[in-house]
Amino acid sequence: MDRYEKGRVEEEGLTAANIPIRALPPEYGWILLSDQSKVAKLVSPAIQSLKSDQCLAIAGSGFSTSKVSELASSVKREMRNNKMYEIYKSGVRQIHEYWEPNQEGLDSLVATRHIPTRHILLSTNQIDTTESDVLPSNNNNKERRNQRGGDGRRRDNRPRANSERQKPRGSAKENAAKPNQQNQ
Repeated sequence: MDRYEKGRVEEEGLTAANIPIRALPPEYGWILLSDQSKVAKLVSPAIQSLKSDQCLAIAGSGFSTSKVSELASSVKREMRNNKMYEIYKSGVRQIHEYWEPNQEGLDSLVATRHIPTRHILLSTNQIDTTESDVLPSNNNNKERRNQRGGDGRRRDNRPRANSERQKPRGSAKENAAKPNQQNQ
């Protein structure tokens, strides 16, 4: 690449205008997360926006895509008493880098990078969620919780694995003394 120097960069930005969700209502809140965004500091403003607009779009790209899911989960957890509808959409945004040659006889180059994006629409009003990329997992979590119980113990009659066998009861001194008593 020493025969080329970097020219202009065209970057497709994330804006409220290019949200890939068709069921978007006319009025909604909008939060764009960046790499420096702190999820814990955004939970309260996100809840306020959702309460006032009844709909909130959360977006991020690159390394902040996991933060989008984390913020949506935190908001849903805080508002667990309200019925919540969710649309989850993944996509990409493109960055075009133009490289100009330093020597004659070489062609210009264009490097295109595809950066992953994630959009989550949360709504307290009923919306059509069929366009979502991910199916809601609330039922699955309830089934898992019922199988294990709130305290993590098994609720079924499956045999325990070797690692799950109960340890002998009593103090360590008593357990250490037992083998000596058997030898006598």
